[in-house]
Amino acid sequence: MAAATSHILAEPHDTSNTVILHDKSQYCGTGDDVTIGSRIHYNRVYTVCRFPAEILEYIFLTTIADQPSTIPPNISPEFTTRQPWLALLTHVCTRWRAICLEAPRLWTRTCISDYLSKKWRIVFMRRSGSVPLHIRLSGSRSDTIQEEILSHLHRVQVLHLADLFNNARHFVERLWTQSAPVLTELHLGFVFLHAGRSPFTWPTSIHDFAPRLQVLTIYSVSGRYTLPCLFAAENLTHFDVDLKLDLSKALKCLHRNSQISFFRTSTFDSTAGVHTAPHSPPSTEPAIIILPQLRTLVIRLESDSFSHKLAFLQHIKARSLRRLIMTPLHEDLESAWPVPVDDVGTRVNLVKLIAPHLSTMRDNIGPLRSFSLTIQSGEGISFLGSVDLPLRWEAMGHRVVAMHEEDLPQILLQTDWNNTEPASETVRFVRTACHLWPLSDVRVLSMDALDVSVSTDEWRAILGPQFSRVTELHFFNTLPSLSLLRACTPGDPSTFLDVHVTQMDPFIFPLLTKIVIDYPGALMAPVDTLVEHHIYAAILALAISRGQHNSPVAFELHGCKGLALPIAALQGVAEVSVLEGRAFN
Repeated sequence: MAAATSHILAEPHDTSNTVILHDKSQYCGTGDDVTIGSRIHYNRVYTVCRFPAEILEYIFLTTIADQPSTIPPNISPEFTTRQPWLALLTHVCTRWRAICLEAPRLWTRTCISDYLSKKWRIVFMRRSGSVPLHIRLSGSRSDTIQEEILSHLHRVQVLHLADLFNNARHFVERLWTQSAPVLTELHLGFVFLHAGRSPFTWPTSIHDFAPRLQVLTIYSVSGRYTLPCLFAAENLTHFDVDLKLDLSKALKCLHRNSQISFFRTSTFDSTAGVHTAPHSPPSTEPAIIILPQLRTLVIRLESDSFSHKLAFLQHIKARSLRRLIMTPLHEDLESAWPVPVDDVGTRVNLVKLIAPHLSTMRDNIGPLRSFSLTIQSGEGISFLGSVDLPLRWEAMGHRVVAMHEEDLPQILLQTDWNNTEPASETVRFVRTACHLWPLSDVRVLSMDALDVSVSTDEWRAILGPQFSRVTELHFFNTLPSLSLLRACTPGDPSTFLDVHVTQMDPFIFPLLTKIVIDYPGALMAPVDTLVEHHIYAAILALAISRGQHNSPVAFELHGCKGLALPIAALQGVAEVSVLEGRAFN
């Protein structure tokens, strides 16, 4: 196919249904009035690929349908429209052509595209038959393309429009006036929206526009705009917007959409209006909203009204919730949130403010089973509350979750620790969170980048009261702290490495059964003496009998190269797994 590509003309021709092979004619036999005339070297390899038709269709759909081909070199520089691979597939052989032309869904992905000329768009639209369309565009400013989207909106099932600028406001406003009876996914991505007011007029209801809507995503750079309604389609399951919401209306819409499983928004504004319209009187919110399918709840927060915004949590009852995520709402790309590093008291107050809301959530969703603690050297506190889903941008502006949901902790506390800040202040901040937050049901405790000095007694004071039910201890991007190991090991600290110690001092994590060490920073290269000492000390220390009613501890080590462990000293360890095959190796 690649050898033939350079000789195939870029525009469809209506004059012939033949492909000339060294003066030999072969009829394409499709009945389609658009084919490509070309000079192609004769090839006797007739069986290009003999996969079943349904397998080939799947391959074409997943690897080629969304991908435009390169511009053939014999095309003049003035012709900038890229030629689609699908057009080339129909001329590889008669069998591939038949498969492509008998699979209308292949043509629904690119039938409206900036990569196609108008003639090709007409061809693709005809070949798509009556199958619902999937349209994905990024940064299109063509009025012709916008008109084609609106004229075919009644057939659109998935609509992704990324990188929309302010000059697209009329198109977006016209979009709401149309009917999209089969639309199930709508993704709108805006850029360079000016703070102060939205350039778009948002609808007061979307039920007539898209009654089958299930997934709604609206994202922008600043997220400083008010959405007056929650697009209350009856089937809505995924709501992901960067815009402010009216708290009262949001709660009412959630009450109607009890099947929603993912909910993410910016701050809630109980007095929010549209543009400069007078504020409507506040409505009475439902006392408790039951969301049995809700698994992920993400709220972006402003630091100036932290406590007020989190009052939203008191209205949610979701027994299936697995992730409570709170992230900072950045006013612009250069701002940080929410407090400077020297304002330790403010950080402690934020921890205190969130405590009653987490307690309410625990009453409504059940016990919080995992907790992650991160302390890094940096500037201020960059995150507070839970784990931030690592969203990344792709070519079309789609946002995807880089980690599987089951790999994320329920609650995460992260603080950037500056070297100029006294370690005692950081310890006070962490201790406040561990004591006030409802963490007594935590089973998995994760620790990340713990480069702050904490003594054995301080670890006992911080973690002892709340984490008596912990069964797994995970270290990521950090080696096990010897002081922490001393705190969770029965025995006198002065004889820490003596496996014959029988003295039983108070220790934390009495139910501990497993320790996971994943430290890519030091273990990318062969293990040096210091790293080996830390790992050996951790395993050896926990090999000591932890009492009559405690089981031995299993170890899982990731990324270790050439780690030599003294097997004779590990008789009290339940299991040691050294795994080298990590992505960062």
